[in-house]
Amino acid sequence: MSTNVIKNYKKKYKFFSKNFKKGNFCEFFKKKIDKKFSIYSRFTLHSINAKNEKKLFSHINKQKNIEYFFIETRTTQDEFYGVGEKVGKNEYISNHYRRFIEPRDLKKKVSKKFKIIYFKQSKSFAVYKKYKPNVLRIIAKRRTT
Repeated sequence: MSTNVIKNYKKKYKFFSKNFKKGNFCEFFKKKIDKKFSIYSRFTLHSINAKNEKKLFSHINKQKNIEYFFIETRTTQDEFYGVGEKVGKNEYISNHYRRFIEPRDLKKKVSKKFKIIYFKQSKSFAVYKKYKPNVLRIIAKRRTT
């Protein structure tokens, strides 16, 4: 998380304040985490390229103590898909970089180590002013075997 986000969350969520960490999301799970934890990834997957996503999932899949994986990300059905300069597969730069996620592909990746317990796309998950991005929401529980 960024410094500003951590600062705001520490004020808002005092009980969890020691749990917010600054760092590179793709590298954070590289080191073994010994206690149980869950991952909340909101609008992070579509902000990294496919190479970093692969690295991220490799690190996450090696972690044994993850309980849940919560994901919200923009999809290829989003209103901004195709807007801006194309820089790669499903990747565009307009006012900033976005990589639009193909829901079925992400479902396959998550399903390797997690049981999907909720999988839905909606334009009502992340309404901001006049924008209604097509967001995929996943809740997944770590498989025990």
